[in-house]
Amino acid sequence: MVAAKTMPPDADGFVDILIPVLWLLPGQDAEETAEQSQRIRHLAAHEAVHASIFHIGDEPFDLHHREEFGYAAMNFISMASEQIEEHLAEYLGSQITGHEVEQSASNVEASIEAWQNTLATELPAIPRSDPDYFQRGMLVTFNALHILWKTLAYLAAALRAEDGFRALPSDIAALPGWGEAIEPWRDRYLELLEEIPMTVEVNIAATDEVVREMALHLQTWADELGFDFHDTPQGGFFRIKLWD
Repeated sequence: MVAAKTMPPDADGFVDILIPVLWLLPGQDAEETAEQSQRIRHLAAHEAVHASIFHIGDEPFDLHHREEFGYAAMNFISMASEQIEEHLAEYLGSQITGHEVEQSASNVEASIEAWQNTLATELPAIPRSDPDYFQRGMLVTFNALHILWKTLAYLAAALRAEDGFRALPSDIAALPGWGEAIEPWRDRYLELLEEIPMTVEVNIAATDEVVREMALHLQTWADELGFDFHDTPQGGFFRIKLWD
């Protein structure tokens, strides 16, 4: 997973890209230095896509900045738009530096473990007597799910080909938790990503429609995992159905 952040253009149109300073230090040996150089090359290619999209203007992936949504819908729209843009940036970056299926697999495994830890440890640790119990539960839940979903967007970029997606490596399909947390919803996730042209020349109207559909899919995914988050006339509503 890329560990950097592209900031919006400043008043003069310059874009800052923040990276871990440790990446600029020399490695302990030639192999580590070579891996680090490859990582930086990939980082530069990936973040350049984000910078290009910023300069297009109109916030092409940020539908939630251009339309009003309820609290729950806005959160799902925001997550969907970020995942789609990250998929695009990772795919275009990989055209320069090569696909990183092995690294993507490692990140997916870590994010599944983090999700399982959320269910086993983090959510039960929130006292039900806490007046912000549901807000805290919602934030903890969707922080972990969003990380999991983003790693899938990166993995899809590593597997993307001109005519769809290459087969999922067997070692990833065999990961503990893959079948329960990912597999039932992955095909539709890939179908939606496939609708996004892999170019920085964004068709905003078409992309907005995919973002809407992806947001609904993420909402369904979360609900079927046992986490109901939807809008009501009184505001956003969150319930952990898993524990009913």
